[in-house]
Amino acid sequence: MALVALAAYVWLELPGRRAEDSADDDARRLFSPFTTAVDQIDIARPEDRVRIELRGTRWEVVEPVCDAAEPARVATLIDAIEKARIERDLGPADEPSRYGLALPVAAVTLLAAGDTLAYLELGAHTLDGAYAFARRRDGDVILVPPAIVSAVTLPASAYRDQNLVRFDLETVDAFAVERARATPVRWNRSAVTGAWFTVVDGDTVAGDSVEVPTYLRRFRGMRVRSFIDPADTANAFANLAGRVTLHVRAPAPAITMRFVARADSTYWCRIDSGTRVVAVQGNVPGALDASPATLRDRRLVQFSPPQARRIEIVTPDTSAVLVRAGDAWALPNPALGRVDARAASDLVRALRALRFRRVAAGSPSDVEPAVLIVRVTTEGDTILEELRGKPRVGSGDWIVTSRSSRVLAEVPASEIHAVINRLRRVRTSGR
Repeated sequence: MALVALAAYVWLELPGRRAEDSADDDARRLFSPFTTAVDQIDIARPEDRVRIELRGTRWEVVEPVCDAAEPARVATLIDAIEKARIERDLGPADEPSRYGLALPVAAVTLLAAGDTLAYLELGAHTLDGAYAFARRRDGDVILVPPAIVSAVTLPASAYRDQNLVRFDLETVDAFAVERARATPVRWNRSAVTGAWFTVVDGDTVAGDSVEVPTYLRRFRGMRVRSFIDPADTANAFANLAGRVTLHVRAPAPAITMRFVARADSTYWCRIDSGTRVVAVQGNVPGALDASPATLRDRRLVQFSPPQARRIEIVTPDTSAVLVRAGDAWALPNPALGRVDARAASDLVRALRALRFRRVAAGSPSDVEPAVLIVRVTTEGDTILEELRGKPRVGSGDWIVTSRSSRVLAEVPASEIHAVINRLRRVRTSGR
């Protein structure tokens, strides 16, 4: 009998209750669900008016100024109104001043293709601050969530795009940076491999696969500290601190950002394709350093492990040879012992992760006679990579050069010793 009663409740009673709850929930909605997408927002306030329109796929502020809109602000405002519930309906307002509605703090209208989807006047908060008084077009005073008031009473500038610049990283094919009293630099992306590179004195310098994209993301992460009235910027950009041009894939035009330092240590920025001037929140001097020294590929040992057949390493106190045996590394003579597979993998990773700190003065021949030699070969003893180095007298660094880097570079001694220590752990004691 209990099972029959439970089944009857589940099949007969529960659906009815759910329908009643759903109907009650719909009745408490501030507005019926929107059947068309909002394409215009009008916020009228005693001190100003803000109008935002959807143009194509982009929201734009058209009043009090023309500028790109902040997508997150727009989405939050629409969502707050569309999903709002009425906590209580107080009926017609006999004394609007009691509710702060004699002069509403804001009147917001959401439209779609010229038709009004929602209209709401907002007044004061309740004494406990849990709700806000509002009035719909039918004249009833209702209690609504305070999030709606917060969304429509922001400063007019808060509805403008707060990002310094917006672009898709994958569409940037090249970028150029010009900095006061510094050599201009241009980085290009290979159309074949997608790798970044620049040219210095006729030599191609590979860009770091992590550092270059990270550098570009710095601009996407910069935010607007404040908006500057264009009338106050006359001659402000006569002496630039720097200029950055992003060459994006056609047909989109290039994006040029001009930066100027101010007396209060802030930086202003103006983008050539727009009219707005903003104070930048972010490290502008660091973002203007795109030199080969900061963005070049610092890896010293570059090879693909599946292609390598033999690795020879000579250090000041030991030497070893590893040969490829299928998917693992082994010693040339099995009588010498076995290779710890994990330790060998750690060694290979450490070699490929070895990076120099800076390019050193001198020529690659300064490492001779080398006391550290790493040589990687493939079939037919073809050299894939070779590293040579020695300690620098009077410092804690080593000077090294490699076949791929083709420069004399400085590497902290601790990183060289870490590689040597991994080499010592490669061979196991057993057979």
